[in-house]
Amino acid sequence: MHRVEEETYELVAAIKDSREYSQYHWLYSEIKKDEKLLKRLNTFRRRRFELEMTEIEEGLEAQRGLAAEFNELLIDPLVAQFLSAEYKYCKMVRQAVYRITECLDMEIDFLEE
Repeated sequence: MHRVEEETYELVAAIKDSREYSQYHWLYSEIKKDEKLLKRLNTFRRRRFELEMTEIEEGLEAQRGLAAEFNELLIDPLVAQFLSAEYKYCKMVRQAVYRITECLDMEIDFLEE
């Protein structure tokens, strides 16, 4: 267990040293300087997350509606850069988790039923 903990800390350190992590946190700190922008962005992120977690037939249409509702926010260059950085950062973490679960033969087939 000790080695696994050490390697986990190494993985976390590698993630924190990554460009994706740095850019995500730097852009978020820039957005936090504008309280109104931060609140609007977080509302959009929460609604988008909720939409992605629900299985509705009109998913694509609902996403378009959300994008239209927040169009003014989404055309802000800082917000666009942040959302792109967030996507890249999340993708990196998701790939790491996927590789771990894939290589360790975790029996998670029940999730697909």
